[in-house]
Amino acid sequence: MHVLAADTDSGQPGKTLLTKEVILTDNASFITIDTGKDKINLETGVYFVAIEWLFIPFNEVISFSGSKN
Repeated sequence: MHVLAADTDSGQPGKTLLTKEVILTDNASFITIDTGKDKINLETGVYFVAIEWLFIPFNEVISFSGSKN
């Protein structure tokens, strides 16, 4: 998982703020990522989240959805 700041000029993904490996062992629809150990404080703003996953049978049952606060 990568969290990227929004570029102030273009609004496109900019600087990478956090890269973290996340391993799911179930069919969880939602997960919580604790950034405290990484000493990252994401203030209010616009961020992009990029998710990479392996194309294996387990991952075929997981769906992604998002919400805007």
